[in-house]
Amino acid sequence: MLLQEPKPKKKNIDFNRKNLIESSLLTVIGTIFILIGNYVPFLSFLSLFTSVPIIITTYRNKLYYGLMSAVTTTVLLGFFIHPVAAFSALLVFLIPGVCIGFFMRENRPPFETVFYGFLAMVFTTVVFMQALSVFLGIDILESLLAILRETMNMQYELLKNIPNIDKPNVEEMVKSVKLLFPSAIIGTTLIMSFLNYYMSVIIIRR
Repeated sequence: MLLQEPKPKKKNIDFNRKNLIESSLLTVIGTIFILIGNYVPFLSFLSLFTSVPIIITTYRNKLYYGLMSAVTTTVLLGFFIHPVAAFSALLVFLIPGVCIGFFMRENRPPFETVFYGFLAMVFTTVVFMQALSVFLGIDILESLLAILRETMNMQYELLKNIPNIDKPNVEEMVKSVKLLFPSAIIGTTLIMSFLNYYMSVIIIRR
């Protein structure tokens, strides 16, 4: 009795090859779009949709391919932009993209999918800021506030000779910005999750 190769296995191999090719194409396209957004000023808005190729890859080809695409995109970006910028793209956009794509594949409601993507983006943004602070040996938030404080003082020095110009309370303004900073991160990541999710849905439906 002759043994035959099981057909399901061959189909599974073909299917995996198809997923790999499609994921590779989406990875290259996503990398190109990120680079265009970084280097072409009037197309910088493309950076808002950095997560879209990863979302589509994860949705169509499972979690493994999404993670592989995210890591590959980061490596490719590292050849063209600063490694820290590539790493920031991985944490802030690509990993949340995998999260959104995973929940889309699980047929979760849109609100739930966007919410989990938002949570992932908030978490990875905070992790990136903390990692950058450790790597550079400085407090990122305090450094930003110091730059803001210096900028406001410089502006006042330039305008102080103009009549009716009162010196602003720089420390109070800096304190307000510091208090609003977490809210700004939350608001920005929520908008980014929403935009990337619905752009992905539009592309997938077409």
